[in-house]
Amino acid sequence: MQELLQRDDLFDLVVAGKKQATVRKGKRDIVLGPMNIKATSSKRNCSVLVTNVEYVNEDHAKIDGYNSLADLKNTLVEIYGTLSDDQDMTVIYWN
Repeated sequence: MQELLQRDDLFDLVVAGKKQATVRKGKRDIVLGPMNIKATSSKRNCSVLVTNVEYVNEDHAKIDGYNSLADLKNTLVEIYGTLSDDQDMTVIYWN
């Protein structure tokens, strides 16, 4: 089964139900279907969307637990460095 690692500080938001997606740099080798989200012992189901930075929007930011698209992009730059608009991104949703 596929696994998704979530930073410990963000995993608390997953458990609280405030974070229902994650946006990752690049086109990830992830297929639609079950996935374990790991940081502690919690597991959830998810689905996957691959897109470009220019198409990541406020809705993606909100379900990822951020107050705004700017906050999400700032965190992505902090984690991955510079992002261009044509950079592939992977958006993973779970419930």
